[in-house]
Amino acid sequence: MLKKSVRVPEVVPQKSHSKRPGSEEGLQAPRKIKADEILAVVSKGPRVSPPKSYIPEDVLNHQCIGRRQTEELLEQHSDFKLEIIKTLNDWNNEFVKVEYLQGEYKKKYDSKVKEMKVVKDQLEAQQLPSIVIEEFKKSYAFKIIIEDHIQEARNHIYDVEVKALEAECTEDGFIRGFMKGVRAVHCKTGAEIEGLTPSQASGDTFSDSGGEELESELQQAFALEEDEGDIEIL
Repeated sequence: MLKKSVRVPEVVPQKSHSKRPGSEEGLQAPRKIKADEILAVVSKGPRVSPPKSYIPEDVLNHQCIGRRQTEELLEQHSDFKLEIIKTLNDWNNEFVKVEYLQGEYKKKYDSKVKEMKVVKDQLEAQQLPSIVIEEFKKSYAFKIIIEDHIQEARNHIYDVEVKALEAECTEDGFIRGFMKGVRAVHCKTGAEIEGLTPSQASGDTFSDSGGEELESELQQAFALEEDEGDIEIL
């Protein structure tokens, strides 16, 4: 495994500052002479190129940590990008499918609602005659009940009120007929009738107090006979 490459910083020669600035010009002259001598010697000798330093290939191909991390991040980013694009495409496909299925379901639902409405209308149309018949039966039964109540009321009125009125009229008619017969007998014969005064026998039965008393006595007699008849029946 390759080690991390370390860059060795270059050593920058530091200039020595002379304590005496006046002596710099005196030192530059000997240095210049020495440099000229070195150049003269080198120019006279054979020319030799400086040796090349050998650097291994794996060292040249070695990548620093920062670059490796950057490339790894770029690769991960590209992978994430591809994965995100794929996810978005899948989501879009699913969304399109859902929208399509919702549209198809709505069409089927609307068609079923229309079919159910048609069937309901048909059933109501078929049940309408039976409903009418049932209502007619109910109204006819109610009519019969009303007629029965009316007949019961009529029977009650006839049994109680009409018969009572009829009996009353019969009694009144008998009393009046009896009094007319008494007057007729008195007019023809002129004889006195026991229990009647001459004014009662000749006058109107209901015109004087004597006629009223006689009528009252006759009514009591009829009532007594009716009571005796009821007792015998019991």
